[in-house]
Amino acid sequence: MNLVYRTRQLILVACDLTGYLAGLWIGLSIRYVKLPSWDDINQQLAVFIIVFILWLTINYINGLYDLVRVRNDYKTYRRLTETALFSLVVGVIFFYLLPNATFSPKTILLFNVIFGYGISAILRLLYNIIIGQRRLQTKVLFIGHAAEVEE
Repeated sequence: MNLVYRTRQLILVACDLTGYLAGLWIGLSIRYVKLPSWDDINQQLAVFIIVFILWLTINYINGLYDLVRVRNDYKTYRRLTETALFSLVVGVIFFYLLPNATFSPKTILLFNVIFGYGISAILRLLYNIIIGQRRLQTKVLFIGHAAEVEE
């Protein structure tokens, strides 16, 4: 059971990371009004990967990977929105304190939060529909009393 729980958590982490990477790509596309080259992506990704790790840590602290609390309801998406705003503040502080920054990605950070967390919310919605907590529960009737029934 623990392996299934951890696997579902890792799927949520992968959904969030995918959303953040897509948000970075969309943010770069909007900021420079063209599709970003691989050099542009690599230059930004070298710095943003640290921000993404911070965001995933903030998500974990705010309970976004607690499968009991992950649902398609108002509270979950409100918590996701609050986490996105807090992550924006953490990103601004990170880039403000970053020594030897050759660029100031304020606009890209804002687009990344908007689109990254937006895509993450859509992927969470799909997660809950396809493999959510309630979806994979199977009702089983046990007859008799044994150690397996207790488990």
